[in-house]
Amino acid sequence: MRCTDRPVNSPTITTASLAVGTVGAAYSQTLAGSAGTTPYAWSVNSGSLPAGLLLNPSTGEIGGNPTAAGTSSFSIKITDSASLVATKSLSFTIAAPVTVTTASLANGAVGTSYSVTLAASGGTGTYTWSVTGGSLPAGLSLASSTGRISGTPTTAATTTNFTVTATDGVGRTSAKPLSITVSGAIPTSFNKSAPSNNASSRPRNGLVLTWAASTGVVSYEYCFDTNRNSVCNSSWVSVGSARTVTLGLLASKTSYEWQVRAVNTTGTRLANNGTWWKFTTAT
Repeated sequence: MRCTDRPVNSPTITTASLAVGTVGAAYSQTLAGSAGTTPYAWSVNSGSLPAGLLLNPSTGEIGGNPTAAGTSSFSIKITDSASLVATKSLSFTIAAPVTVTTASLANGAVGTSYSVTLAASGGTGTYTWSVTGGSLPAGLSLASSTGRISGTPTTAATTTNFTVTATDGVGRTSAKPLSITVSGAIPTSFNKSAPSNNASSRPRNGLVLTWAASTGVVSYEYCFDTNRNSVCNSSWVSVGSARTVTLGLLASKTSYEWQVRAVNTTGTRLANNGTWWKFTTAT
């Protein structure tokens, strides 16, 4: 009778790669082996697992809560019940938690196109955006794939509060409360009429300032002084919806400058073309 030795199969680690983890999020992945004689014993052969994770020597499960972002490289060893071993090098990436980094949003105005893109960092893969609390101002919408808030506001409001959430490729989320203030329609540009710019020998008493109309306006306000520095050095005076004002007695042979501003329902002001006009009085 001839006896022959049976071939011995060493175990093999069949796990090809490890899923990405996220700081602070529970993690669990079980290593897989084949061949050899079960049960297997698992251990870290060299290097180390990311902080916060442990390897179960009986089941091969890597589990825990990662505490730091980064990439770790290490070697895993499998030992079967016949004391045959195999090793495999693996790497582990721990991503920072997803965080919405947009701190605040620009304000808008009724009838004016609005566009701003939200930003986030960390997490894994691409982000999906959503409004998870409150709602955007009327006329605006959020693109889930890009995080772009856009549209044309239709209703003036003091402030609209809402919460946006970014979800990464593995379902981790970050929420951020934000707000947008929508003012009334911005006053349209308009022109001053009289006296013409750089007019001379204007009457000292009863000089009338006039200007054209702007839309979206509840009132106008004017300012005039002698400093000629394109700044209101006296005070802005409201004339309501009127588009004319009669000045009192002025100094003779004196150069003045003047400006008009349009004011909308929420207090937004638009100066006439930003240009101050000048005139000089008569003797």
